[in-house]
Parts: sequence; structure tokens; C-alpha cells
Amino acid sequence: MIFYKSNHRLQIIQKLNKDFLFFHKKTLILRKIFKKIYHFKNCFKTQIYSYFIFMENISTPIISIQHLKNQIYEYKYQVSKDFLANFPYSDMENVQLDTTIILEKSETLLRVKLHIEGNVTLLCDRSLDEFEYPISLDENMLYQFSEKTEWVEDNLMLLGYDTVEIDLSQLIYELVQVSVPLKKLHPRFENDVYEENADGEILIYSFSTDGIIDDPETFSKNANIEGEEIDNRWADLKKIMNN
Repeated sequence: MIFYKSNHRLQIIQKLNKDFLFFHKKTLILRKIFKKIYHFKNCFKTQIYSYFIFMENISTPIISIQHLKNQIYEYKYQVSKDFLANFPYSDMENVQLDTTIILEKSETLLRVKLHIEGNVTLLCDRSLDEFEYPISLDENMLYQFSEKTEWVEDNLMLLGYDTVEIDLSQLIYELVQVSVPLKKLHPRFENDVYEENADGEILIYSFSTDGIIDDPETFSKNANIEGEEIDNRWADLKKIMNN
């Protein structure tokens, strides 16, 4: 009877040991899995967070950052003619631009990526006709939290800790304005060649549809772009000065 009880206890102990070893192995396996997940998260943080991007359409390029969590946000903003009301000296007559703003917030800084694509309406310098000019650009900005707010470099700005919002209006306007060419010509004039002769006159060579250069038109710097003749009094004065 005593032997039976001892043998039964031994079997129970062996079973407990076996179960313990089984769960211990499972625990080790789970621990390895969690370590791999943690390592993957640190190595590919951006890729993991990209699945949890907060997306929102906004009516103004002013973004409140006071209550943002440390994650990635995506904003869609439509730049229209109303946007130009804040910039009265703009060369653009109208704008139709799709703007995507990717904002990544962390404890110490904000990373902002801008993608702007669409068309702006310009006035031709030669004919004064309106034409559409395509825009497609990307820009990165870095905002670092600091004791004060100030620009450090073109793409780096310090933000005070008490900053509640960032206004991207000026940045968007400057990026688009810089993309507009200094010489604004209607597409039908894009193959024209401009030269200046020894007399200070501007020669405009217009290419025909078959690629042959037509006879150049001569315009004086003092004449308007449509080729009107200079007032005879100015022409006589110019001859006297040349002599």
C-alpha cells in the first residue's frame, strides 16, 4: 500500500515536470517571436506606421499640431483662385493644384512632405493671352521644437514648444511661384528663337509647322511687342545719338 502511494506521487511529479517543461518551451518560443516583432518594428518603423496613417481633407493649409499624436498624418488640400487673394503681387491669374501634405510627428520634431501637382494660369509676355502652365513638385520641410520660433535654413525651422499650428500658405505659394518661368510665353511661341542684332533690335525667328525658319520679324526695344512702328521723332533722335 505504501509502495503504491509512493509510485502514484512519483507519477504526479513527473507529469508536473513534463507540463512545466512544455510550457517553458512555449514561453521561450513566444519570447523569441516577440523579440523578432520588436526588432522588425524598430528597423521598419515608417513602413509599419504607414498602415495607420490618419487621412483628412482640409480647406486651409493651416494645420493644428497641439493635439497630434506621434504618428503619420496625410492631408489633402485644393489650391484654388481664392488662395491667390492673400498674394496680390502674384504673376498667376488662376491656380488649380492638388496638394498632398504628409506630416510625421515625433516628440522632438515634425517632418513635412509636400507634393503639389496641377496647372496655373499665366499671361503670355508676348501676346497677353492666358495659357495653362503645368506644375509638379515635391518638397521636404523639417520643424524642430525649440525654446523659440525662427528660421534656421531653407528647409529647417525651429518651433516654440507652445506652437499650436503651422501655416503652410507662404511655403506653398513660394514653391509654386519659383516653378513659374521668368519668361512666360504661350505654348504656340515655345519654338521661337529670340536674338538681338548689332543695332539693339530684337529678332524673333518663328518656326513653321514643317520646321523651317520663317523670315525674322524685327522689333525695336522701344516698340511694343506687336511690332508697331516707333514714333518718327524717336527714330530721328536715335539716328542723331548713333551719329
